[in-house]
Amino acid sequence: MVCVLGVLWVPHQPHETGATLVKDGRIIAAVNEDRITGVKHDSSLPINSIKEVLRIAKIGPAEIDAVTIPFENPAWYSMRTLNVKNLLRIPHALIENRTFRAYLKGFGIDCPVYYINHHLSHAASAYYTSGWNEATIITMDGTGDGIASAVYTGKDGELREVARTPEKDSPGFFYAKATAAIGFKANDGEGKTMGLACYGNPDILYNEFARLLDARGLKFVGNFGGTSYSHKIDFTDGKLFARYRYDTTFNSDNPFLNYAGKYKNEDIAAAAQKVLEEAAVKLVKNAVNFTKLPNVCLAGGVALNVKMNQRIRELSEVEDVFIHPNPGDAGVQAGSALYWCHKLMRERGSFKQWRMEHVYYGAEYSDEEVEREIDSFGVDSGRVVGWFQGRLEYGPRALGNRSVVADPRIAGMKDRINKYLKKRDWFMPFAPSMLAEKKEKYLVDAADAPFMILSFDATDSAEKEIPAVVHVDKTLRPQTVKKEHNQEYYDLIREFEKRTGIPTVLNTSFNKHGLPMIMKPKDAIDHLVWGCVEELIIGKYRVFRKFK
Repeated sequence: MVCVLGVLWVPHQPHETGATLVKDGRIIAAVNEDRITGVKHDSSLPINSIKEVLRIAKIGPAEIDAVTIPFENPAWYSMRTLNVKNLLRIPHALIENRTFRAYLKGFGIDCPVYYINHHLSHAASAYYTSGWNEATIITMDGTGDGIASAVYTGKDGELREVARTPEKDSPGFFYAKATAAIGFKANDGEGKTMGLACYGNPDILYNEFARLLDARGLKFVGNFGGTSYSHKIDFTDGKLFARYRYDTTFNSDNPFLNYAGKYKNEDIAAAAQKVLEEAAVKLVKNAVNFTKLPNVCLAGGVALNVKMNQRIRELSEVEDVFIHPNPGDAGVQAGSALYWCHKLMRERGSFKQWRMEHVYYGAEYSDEEVEREIDSFGVDSGRVVGWFQGRLEYGPRALGNRSVVADPRIAGMKDRINKYLKKRDWFMPFAPSMLAEKKEKYLVDAADAPFMILSFDATDSAEKEIPAVVHVDKTLRPQTVKKEHNQEYYDLIREFEKRTGIPTVLNTSFNKHGLPMIMKPKDAIDHLVWGCVEELIIGKYRVFRKFK
């Protein structure tokens, strides 16, 4: 047995921390810290996550062969973002790194700790979960270890880097700056930019924005103000010298601000989206023509852009696409653990590829635990809107275990859910969960899409029958559901089909606006009591609020 614990934590960095356990090349438990603490995008030391994955997997600390961190040196990484005026924080960062090792020993984990390059970790997260022996792997994000994008080949379980893009030309920074100029929060609101883009005219600002990002050969080339850093200090080879400090507003040297207020936000978003798609498509075409490997794996935060992913999948040069279901930094620790686990397995002659087909790697609760929470709140039996079953999903999407489900036939359902639960921007679409065997009814060029990370053009039947989950550009972002991956959720959709003739439900994540997706039974009942959902089904129970 080979068992590796991947941990994401970098001192003084706004990363959503978490932990993943990989055993014999497969993920067996994964959770992010914010699901446990209730603090969205929690970046604190993931003590709770480490405890939780050990508990879920029933793995003892002595069974862990290695711990991995998806940065080459997190102490260095934290120091490079420190203000020059606060030099005392340099030794503090080193102390925190030593403190992390001390925490591991506190758990009884006393094994080697390995620092894995950030983009190599992203690449590993997709390649080692794709099930493919040979593939072209492309990573795209903001930055990590000074890199914004990289191209790898995967063959016989080994990853080889063939190109990299420096952070100054980052496709993630390009899109983040557009997001900030529109007025959304960079590194959080990029999904809003993508959703808003469908309402705009990309041609109005296309020529202006096309000069800001392109792809040449196997690299992105940017002209949008370089990195989003101002003065910082760096520590390399024992020498201290001035560089830049991270600017989380992304308003430093931001060319998109020249257009904010002068043009419609939807037109800014549309042009930025078109430029990103075209640059990414060009890079992928160049990469596949170079590697001669037509199966493409994608990872990195930019791979959360489902419209870009659709364009890549539709390329004639691409045979198929696999995207890690948690492609951003919230899931990169899984890649570092997978990389090291497969390295050890190859050394022991036991390498075997694996296809990741579901994301149910979190906590599960018994009916007795659920009943105790129901009794403590004093709620009664009733009908259901919230849906809480089985193991918590890994990644940013609710895929049928911590979901809110609704009737997709009602065009106004989006507004109704927003009123009770999301309170989010009016233009953001909701997604469908559909029976996998019925996907051709609603998806053009249909394919299995279990992770809601690919968009498809909608068929005429989709526009007519399930308008609540079809976006204004006539696309949808589906979850195709198979019985063998989630029996309860499959049965729910199947029962809905029996009653309505529609093999699809509207699905959105079970969380109040501003909070992370729920984890525990108490979280679900809290949302019910707060009025975020009208009714709830949790385990074998159906509950609703008492009204006096």
